[in-house]
Amino acid sequence: MRDFNIRNRLRSWMHTNREIVRFLLFFSVLLMVFFVVFSFISSLFDFLRVGTAHLTSAVADLLGMETKVHGSTLSMETMDFEVIAECTGVFAVMIYAAAVVAYPARWKQRGLGLVVGIPLIFGVNVARMVALVYVALFHENSFEYVHSYLWQGTFVIFVILVWFLWIRRVVHP
Repeated sequence: MRDFNIRNRLRSWMHTNREIVRFLLFFSVLLMVFFVVFSFISSLFDFLRVGTAHLTSAVADLLGMETKVHGSTLSMETMDFEVIAECTGVFAVMIYAAAVVAYPARWKQRGLGLVVGIPLIFGVNVARMVALVYVALFHENSFEYVHSYLWQGTFVIFVILVWFLWIRRVVHP
């Protein structure tokens, strides 16, 4: 009897919140498609790894932090690190793009969200990488914490914030 009541309440909630359910389903399917496609063609995105390493090195060098790049490896006096796919911001962009495309908006609004949001996410990712170079050079013992916890969480919050700002400023001004 209780199980029946829970199912009825769930159906009622899903009926009342059809837009949310539709968004979550569409978002989930898009995200799965993006990740599956990426897994099959990830080698085509090697230019992002190399480009992220070179751009990070160029900005770090401009800020007085000496770095060298060999392929997608970023070398500093204290350590070397390999720029892998997760370091490029491509996964954050896939999540953001799936959220923008799945959200109920006009295609022109979605296009604007993608055209503005994607470069912004890639730009903040380069700033994240430069900050990691700084930490590696001057606070090496904090590198793992800053890389694994501080920046991961901050970057996720940033992507969500960009998406919310797009909704607030473009879709529902």
